[in-house]
Amino acid sequence: MLAFAVLLCLTSLLHASDLDSLLSVQRTRAGVRADMLFSAIDKATDAERDNVEFLLAYMPLADLAYMTGDDILENVRLAQKARGEFSWGAQLTEELYQHFVLPHRVSQEPFVHWREQFYQTLAPRVKNMSMIEAALEVNHWCHEVATYKPSDS
Repeated sequence: MLAFAVLLCLTSLLHASDLDSLLSVQRTRAGVRADMLFSAIDKATDAERDNVEFLLAYMPLADLAYMTGDDILENVRLAQKARGEFSWGAQLTEELYQHFVLPHRVSQEPFVHWREQFYQTLAPRVKNMSMIEAALEVNHWCHEVATYKPSDS
C-alpha cells in the first residue's frame, strides 16, 4: 500500500505532457508488442481512453511482455461497469479510482482475469449497501473464501 501511496503522490504532480512522455517510453519498452498493446487506445471509447492510457503509462515491464490490448480494455470496461453500477462509485475521485480500483493487479501477483468472476460473485452481495457496508461485506467474503499464506519468512 505504501508503494501505491507514493505513486499516488507522484502522479498527482504529472500533467498531460508527462503522461504522453510516459506512454512514449512504454511504447519503446514494449518493443514488437507495442502496436498490439497500444491498439487498446484506438479501440477505447472517449470515456475509456484516459483509463487505458493510465494503465499503459504505469504498466510494469512484465505486463508489457504478457498482456494484450484486449486484456487492458477488458479490465477498464469491467472496472467502469462496477463503478457505474453502485451508488458509491461516484464518490470516488478519479485519482483514487485510477490508483486503487482500476489496476489489474497488485505488486508482484501475476495478471489473471479476475474482474468478471469477482463482479458476478460480489455484486449481488453488495448491491444495495453503502460504501462502508460494501467494504465490510467484501472483507467478510474474503474471510469465507481466502486463506493467506505468506511466501516470505
